[in-house]
Amino acid sequence: MPYSFEKTNLWKKTLAEQEQNDSDKDARQRLRNVYLRFRERVTYLAGEIHRHLPDYTVHDITHLDALWEMTDIIAGPDYVLTPTEAFVLGGAILLHDLGMGLASYPRGIDELREEAAWADVVTAQFQSRYERFPTPEEIKEPPDEIKRVVIETLLRNLHATHAEQLAFVNWKTSGGDSQYLIEDNEIRLIFGRSIGRIAHSHWWSIPQIESEFTRNLGAPPWCPNDWIVDPLKIACLLRVGDASHIDSRRAPSFLRSIRKPSKYSDEHWKFQEKLQKPFLSEDALTYSSGYAFPLEDAPSWWLCLDTLKMIDKELRQVDALLADKRSDRFAARRVAAVDSPERLVNYIPTDRWLPVNAFIQVSDVPRLVRNLGGEELYGREPTIPLRELIQNAADAIRARRIVEDRAYNWGEINVRLGQDEQGDWLEVEDNGIGMSSEVLTKYLLDFGTSYWRSNQMLEDYPGLLARGFKPTGKYGIGFFSVFMIGDAIRIRTRKADAGQDQTLVLEFNTGLSKRPILRPALAEERIRDGGTIIKIWLTKPPREVNGLLYDYNNTVYLLNELCQTIAPSLDVNLKTTEDGESKTAIEAFDWITCDIKDLIKRVTLRITNFEQIFENNKDFFTRLSNNLRLLRNENDEIVGRACVSQPHLSMRHPEDFRLNLQGVITIGGFKANNIGGIIGILTGTSNRAIRDRATVTVSREAFSEWLNEQKYLIPILHENIEDQMESAAVIWRYSRDVTTLPIAKFKDKYVTYSDLATAENLPDEIILLDPYHYEELKQNLDGFILSPNVILVNFLMIFGRFDMLFEITHKEEFHPDIQDKWNDFTVNLAGAVLLALSEAWNVSLEAILSEYDNNDNHPVVGQFQGNEIKEYAKRIRKPKILEKGNN
Repeated sequence: MPYSFEKTNLWKKTLAEQEQNDSDKDARQRLRNVYLRFRERVTYLAGEIHRHLPDYTVHDITHLDALWEMTDIIAGPDYVLTPTEAFVLGGAILLHDLGMGLASYPRGIDELREEAAWADVVTAQFQSRYERFPTPEEIKEPPDEIKRVVIETLLRNLHATHAEQLAFVNWKTSGGDSQYLIEDNEIRLIFGRSIGRIAHSHWWSIPQIESEFTRNLGAPPWCPNDWIVDPLKIACLLRVGDASHIDSRRAPSFLRSIRKPSKYSDEHWKFQEKLQKPFLSEDALTYSSGYAFPLEDAPSWWLCLDTLKMIDKELRQVDALLADKRSDRFAARRVAAVDSPERLVNYIPTDRWLPVNAFIQVSDVPRLVRNLGGEELYGREPTIPLRELIQNAADAIRARRIVEDRAYNWGEINVRLGQDEQGDWLEVEDNGIGMSSEVLTKYLLDFGTSYWRSNQMLEDYPGLLARGFKPTGKYGIGFFSVFMIGDAIRIRTRKADAGQDQTLVLEFNTGLSKRPILRPALAEERIRDGGTIIKIWLTKPPREVNGLLYDYNNTVYLLNELCQTIAPSLDVNLKTTEDGESKTAIEAFDWITCDIKDLIKRVTLRITNFEQIFENNKDFFTRLSNNLRLLRNENDEIVGRACVSQPHLSMRHPEDFRLNLQGVITIGGFKANNIGGIIGILTGTSNRAIRDRATVTVSREAFSEWLNEQKYLIPILHENIEDQMESAAVIWRYSRDVTTLPIAKFKDKYVTYSDLATAENLPDEIILLDPYHYEELKQNLDGFILSPNVILVNFLMIFGRFDMLFEITHKEEFHPDIQDKWNDFTVNLAGAVLLALSEAWNVSLEAILSEYDNNDNHPVVGQFQGNEIKEYAKRIRKPKILEKGNN
């Protein structure tokens, strides 16, 4: 009984034995025999695909044979192929998906490990799951759950590329002999490359197919002269045949019940198992089902419609290509009834529900992109677009460093402001990796699609992720922020490995309201080296209110200063040009070694009289510089340079110290958010598109070691004991170890934790009063006398956002009611006082908290003219009989 493919017209007219006298019998028979043996060997390999891709629909030999039927229907009964074209088509059919099985790699997983993409995918999985890079050992042998995903991902992503090589891959027998899928050496050499290229092409775009297959292949010496091969039409046949095969043979119900595919894959199985074989009606490929989809299968019905629309698109694109090339067109040129769900339901029915053409749509795409990629996401901050452009430039340079093995600090960004006849403009230039036309149109202009997170990037630059590339951009929306500050934008770009004449220009002349123009660069526009130049004509002059350089306090930044503030810890050299003057704003990694004056200017809020303030407080800044310490991660990479300081210096010294000293967390070198209580820079990561909040990259252990050193340095930095006490609050929030630092004021003396913990004869009732209220009482009640049992400790002032660095872990665990009370103390130094009191009274902290009434918040705190004065405070009582160890 003949195989199913032997019943097709394409086979019968080309490779099958002909009924009448056949002058080319020998040549035909040779091709036929080689193909059948070729098919026999592929059968074994295709049967192994499901082992590592169990969620996928059937990819075994039944699918491959069925593609003969699909191409036969699509081509039509009168379509002509030469026997050699049929052989090449059949070979491409056999190879196109074969790489999806690990069996297609003779050395199995060891061979897959040698692919550059192996390390990339392992790295991506570790970053996604564990937020870290894998070790070399983990790259080679990742955990099983990651290994499974990596194998599946690589088999899927590499199968088309691998298909191109399979005709020449050999499997060794136990005796050391080589075995090939195409046994006939001559035929393998003549047709193997073409078969592989066409098999690979089923994942290409239509333009790539058109550009790659421009020449026919002549007949072998032992075949008639007219047995030529047109690779373009064969590639088109394979493409539409493969896309169109979605009937029940690919998703048998019983097999689905055995494999139990994942939820997403199951929707594909569910609709395909219900479809009959398609048939040709006029010029339409027609799909039908004898099964009515119930309401619970509605998602599968809609997925079916989307799939049929994809097939329709493929048929129409291929038909247009063949028509343009004046090649024979296929009989099937569209899919029937996909223009309307109401029409498709006549072919693929539903049960007790009606699919209607109602779906979420965006009628004003430019407005959506302008809002979500602009002010609605970032606010009205005009510096955001500059940050995004510098960030994209930095990512491109980091990628090129790795690809070309450049020095760790290689690469340069130039930011320029200028004017021409069109008005004020901003230009950002980099010498990074550059962009191809595909990256420009498919990724840069696709809102929400990041090239750095795409399979295309893994294919373009294998090994990039595994070698440590960490792009700052994740979401593919940052570029669109440029429309916040300008409508006329010109992008010039050239891939680093392309010639100057391949420089491309993408122009937006009226913002997002009209389509941009992509064109080759004019001679004077060409980029000498690889990289990208983006120029924006500003809608608002940069120094006017709400302009790029305008600051909220009615001052104007210099471009050089603005760039330093935007990217204080950048790892790329950055230069600026303003009013014709060029300056170096940042040298790669200079934040690690720059002087304290430069560092402070980068991380503090903009102050107009900075130079004078710095001169007036030179001694303090010298001490501050000496207190700065580096923080490192587990790989010994520097992830911070900072010191602890009281968070409100500008409040403590209002006359001569108006700097709001603080630190920043940076992501990829760019400022994310300020932090109080820490001066300097800590690096971080973020999962927010706006990147205004970050999680520090330093480990809790390394941070604790740094804090332990800082607690001894605080008295050196701050001569004022009140500043030391407020600095102690920063230490307390993380480590609780404030033994040597002042934490409160008791009986007119500042006391350390140790002072309180070892104090004798403490009153049995202690009142904790915030110094702010005490100062108010003194000011308003001349002669106010503080009660002797009052301890002044700060529990009202908020010390910046230093609690964002780590989730605060409490060593103490209590009953929920008591825990809630204790949590109110842990956010400030009142908690340290409470712990010290438990030691001094020799009672448990839990016992003190059990006695504490947080509603009793206005006790007597002193006297005025013989009258008791009450104020908001915390009353702490010594438990009467509970001592440590006896509670």
